[in-house]
Amino acid sequence: MRFIALLLSLVAFPVLSVAQTAEPVSRVQNLQSLTEIFVERTTVKAGEPLWLGIRVTPIKGWHSYWENYGDTGKVPFFDWKLPEGWVADTPLYPVPYRIPVGPFMNYGYELPATLLVKLTPPATLPDAPIPMVMDGDWLVCEEICVPESGHFEWQMIPGKGSVTSEMARLFADARAALPQISPWQAHAEMNESASSLTVAMSDQEMALVRDAYFFPLTDGLVRYAAPQILEKTGDGLRLVTERPSNASLIDEVSGLLVMTNTTGEREGFSLVAPGSFVSGLVVPARAAHAAGGLPDMLAGMSAWKAILFAALGGMILNLMPCVFPILSLKAFALIRAHGAGEAAARRDGLAYGAGILASFLVVALVLLGLRAGGAQIGWGFQLQTPVIVTLLALLLFGLGLNLVGVYSFGGRLAGIGQSLTEKKGTSGAFFTGVLATIVATPCTAPFMASALGFAMFQPMPVAVAIFLSLGFGLALPYVLLTFIPALRHMLPRPGNWMETFRQFLAFPLFLTVIWLLWVLGRQAGTDAVAVALIALVALGFVLWLTGRLKGAGLKGRVAGGLGVVLVVGAMLSALTYLAGLGSEGSAGRIIAEGDAQGTQSSFEASLNVEPWSVARLAELRADGRPVFVYYTADWCITCKVNERVALDDAAVTSAMKDHGVVTLKADWTNRNDAIAQELARFGRNGVPLYLFYPADGSEPEILPQILTPGRVLSVVRGGVRTG
Repeated sequence: MRFIALLLSLVAFPVLSVAQTAEPVSRVQNLQSLTEIFVERTTVKAGEPLWLGIRVTPIKGWHSYWENYGDTGKVPFFDWKLPEGWVADTPLYPVPYRIPVGPFMNYGYELPATLLVKLTPPATLPDAPIPMVMDGDWLVCEEICVPESGHFEWQMIPGKGSVTSEMARLFADARAALPQISPWQAHAEMNESASSLTVAMSDQEMALVRDAYFFPLTDGLVRYAAPQILEKTGDGLRLVTERPSNASLIDEVSGLLVMTNTTGEREGFSLVAPGSFVSGLVVPARAAHAAGGLPDMLAGMSAWKAILFAALGGMILNLMPCVFPILSLKAFALIRAHGAGEAAARRDGLAYGAGILASFLVVALVLLGLRAGGAQIGWGFQLQTPVIVTLLALLLFGLGLNLVGVYSFGGRLAGIGQSLTEKKGTSGAFFTGVLATIVATPCTAPFMASALGFAMFQPMPVAVAIFLSLGFGLALPYVLLTFIPALRHMLPRPGNWMETFRQFLAFPLFLTVIWLLWVLGRQAGTDAVAVALIALVALGFVLWLTGRLKGAGLKGRVAGGLGVVLVVGAMLSALTYLAGLGSEGSAGRIIAEGDAQGTQSSFEASLNVEPWSVARLAELRADGRPVFVYYTADWCITCKVNERVALDDAAVTSAMKDHGVVTLKADWTNRNDAIAQELARFGRNGVPLYLFYPADGSEPEILPQILTPGRVLSVVRGGVRTG
């Protein structure tokens, strides 16, 4: 209950609200900040402490610093020139905020921050006004840092006066912004590369915590820019993070534990914890914000906005090359069913929509469950596994063979197992929705990235609602087509042309199979492609033989059945081999990258594109180089279209060379935890993501998911600033 009371107290005391009518006793206006001195009461009594506030207000976009500034910065310094016998205590700082600056992390304040200082007068005071003097210097930063200073003078009057309501409110707000003493016991563990802080809390207290972060006052405990992974264990709340390389043991740890509760309220608790050495401590492989802390790029997003964006993204997804062949099949089925009646059309539309929603529900539960277990995955995660890529190729290949007439069941246009795409009735429509969901994952549409990125940091019900909204948007156009007769009547009438058109629809599917095999080769090498081709031939033989055995005698069916069993066994062996490749992590990727020089696109070769890494990006930024980073995957069709249309453009490559832009490629074709963490840091759950880092060290600009040469040129020509 004590934690509940502490969190509820935030409602009564808003953090850092400033009484606009409270007048400072002294102020200094610099170019980048305003610094003011407030005194709680202007009269002073001998031996009785009084409080003053030092409020620093940076201009918009700039920030000041906490008593531990993080990677870069400076602690404010105050030189008190007080009358004899007066004592000034160390300033008390409000709870700080994280301020990422390029590859670094600063701790400080982008809004007005009031530091409280207790002054204690001597036992005797003169009857005359008492002069007070303080000189200070501090640092404020944006893209550059500017040292500022001030000379402050004011007078204190001996006596006993009252506190004005405006000043009382200002100091009440300033005190509410200070951290409280932690009511919990804590202990720290560390080794040369990692550290953890465990705070003993009850399950009820931990249930109220959505996010937590430890601001250390002890140097060397954490690597400031590294994510802090939140875990709720039987021992309490636990934060695990990286340490600077070769850091030594710290016997006692001090700092602020800052927690955000489930309603978004934030509170800080100062604590001191003993430290001990633990050899086996490692940082869990989770995204930077896996604990639920929302990245800054999604700060303006709400659940309803994310749900709306997901629906819009789902509708646009219908126009992407992934889904279009499947929609063509559904439109063909709708034409073929012309005259079946309004009720039948509506049942078909509802079943198709149900198939999509059911599939998105499964995808959401699997994705969220795996991420909760520490897996670094996102939208399209299944295509990072060779066996899944192969199974999808087999599915589309079998469907294509059906369309060209290699096999059929009962004269009906059916999918694999008589249950996909063109089968009459609701079951066929339902499984077409499932197939549409499967083939939609290689594509990303506008509005999708921010919505799905937001979903990854929300409670399960909100995240599932966002995924279902995406599915609703994907299903909506076809469902409307089945419910609005006027739209259906715009489709061509059935006729003999349909047989030719049905066979034509197989070829986009075959092209998709070729693309999937190319993705497989990039993931796991040419041997994997050969094995997958064997599986495709085996599937083709089984389907052809099954069709030929229709109407055969008993002996023919038995012999054919034995052949089918043998071929299916061979196909399953091939899939088992490919599944083994999926468990080898990045080994297959090493094979694929061995031929990188021969498979680079023209713009990659022209720009001498380098592999992305955190270290390489930090090195380039430290050298003052402009950097363009593109997060991509071979299975991401949207990525490949952007690369061909916008990046592989003569004007774009020429501009990048002229401006000295270094291009880094973050390839997510196979699972890569570092890339997944970086995507999460920018509020994304999948690729593509395009970032341009200006030469002046400022924050990167995020480009749209659908690129054009003009958009890339504008950011390259306008963003290469040198400060």
